Amino acid sequence: SHLEEGVVLGGQVGVADHVKIGKGSQIAAQSGIKEDVPPGSILFGSPAQPIQESFRQIALIKRLPELFKELKKFKNGKK
Repeated sequence: SHLEEGVVLGGQVGVADHVKIGKGSQIAAQSGIKEDVPPGSILFGSPAQPIQESFRQIALIKRLPELFKELKKFKNGKK
Protein backbone atom coordinates (compact mmCIF):
# COMPACT_ATOMS: atom_id res chain seq x y z
CA SER A 1 0.00 0.00 0.00
CA HIS A 2 1.05 3.59 -0.57
CA LEU A 3 0.14 6.48 1.75
CA GLU A 4 0.67 9.90 0.21
CA GLU A 5 1.75 13.01 2.12
CA GLY A 6 -0.32 14.09 5.13
CA VAL A 7 -2.45 10.94 5.45
CA VAL A 8 -3.79 10.29 8.96
CA LEU A 9 -4.94 6.81 9.99
CA GLY A 10 -6.76 6.27 13.28
CA GLY A 11 -6.05 3.26 15.46
CA GLN A 12 -6.81 -0.23 14.16
CA VAL A 13 -7.39 0.87 10.56
CA GLY A 14 -7.05 -2.04 8.16
CA VAL A 15 -5.66 -1.38 4.68
CA ALA A 16 -5.77 -3.97 1.89
CA ASP A 17 -2.68 -4.76 -0.18
CA HIS A 18 -1.70 -2.41 -3.03
CA VAL A 19 -4.11 0.38 -2.04
CA LYS A 20 -3.21 4.04 -2.64
CA ILE A 21 -4.47 6.54 -0.04
CA GLY A 22 -4.51 10.06 -1.48
CA LYS A 23 -2.78 13.12 -0.06
CA GLY A 24 -4.34 14.61 3.08
CA SER A 25 -6.92 11.87 3.57
CA GLN A 26 -8.17 11.06 7.06
CA ILE A 27 -9.35 7.58 7.98
CA ALA A 28 -11.21 7.16 11.27
CA ALA A 29 -10.34 4.43 13.78
CA GLN A 30 -11.34 0.83 13.07
CA SER A 31 -12.13 1.56 9.41
CA GLY A 32 -11.42 -0.89 6.61
CA ILE A 33 -9.86 0.35 3.38
CA LYS A 34 -10.28 -2.05 0.46
CA GLU A 35 -9.71 0.24 -2.54
CA ASP A 36 -7.88 3.42 -3.52
CA VAL A 37 -8.87 6.58 -1.64
CA PRO A 38 -9.02 9.95 -3.43
CA PRO A 39 -6.97 12.84 -2.00
CA GLY A 40 -8.63 14.77 0.83
CA SER A 41 -11.13 12.06 1.73
CA ILE A 42 -12.53 11.69 5.25
CA LEU A 43 -13.72 8.13 5.71
CA PHE A 44 -15.18 5.91 8.44
CA GLY A 45 -16.51 2.38 8.71
CA SER A 46 -15.85 -1.07 7.38
CA PRO A 47 -15.87 -0.91 4.49
CA ALA A 48 -14.84 2.73 4.72
CA GLN A 49 -17.14 5.34 3.22
CA PRO A 50 -17.55 9.11 3.49
CA ILE A 51 -17.93 9.94 7.17
CA GLN A 52 -21.21 11.87 6.81
CA GLU A 53 -22.80 8.89 5.06
CA SER A 54 -21.60 6.59 7.85
CA PHE A 55 -23.05 8.87 10.54
CA ARG A 56 -26.38 9.07 8.70
CA GLN A 57 -26.55 5.26 8.57
CA ILE A 58 -25.74 4.96 12.28
CA ALA A 59 -28.52 7.43 13.12
CA LEU A 60 -31.01 5.44 11.03
CA ILE A 61 -29.97 2.15 12.61
CA LYS A 62 -30.69 3.62 16.05
CA ARG A 63 -34.21 4.52 14.84
CA LEU A 64 -35.00 1.07 13.38
CA PRO A 65 -37.04 -0.22 16.35
CA GLU A 66 -39.24 2.89 16.24
CA LEU A 67 -39.59 2.75 12.45
CA PHE A 68 -40.43 -0.95 12.57
CA LYS A 69 -43.25 -0.31 15.05
CA GLU A 70 -44.66 2.41 12.78
CA LEU A 71 -44.46 0.12 9.76
CA LYS A 72 -46.25 -2.63 11.67
CA LYS A 73 -49.06 -0.22 12.60
CA PHE A 74 -49.36 0.91 8.99
CA LYS A 75 -49.43 -2.67 7.76
CA ASN A 76 -52.23 -3.53 10.21
CA GLY A 77 -54.28 -0.49 9.13
CA LYS A 78 -53.79 1.47 12.36
CA LYS A 79 -52.50 5.01 12.82
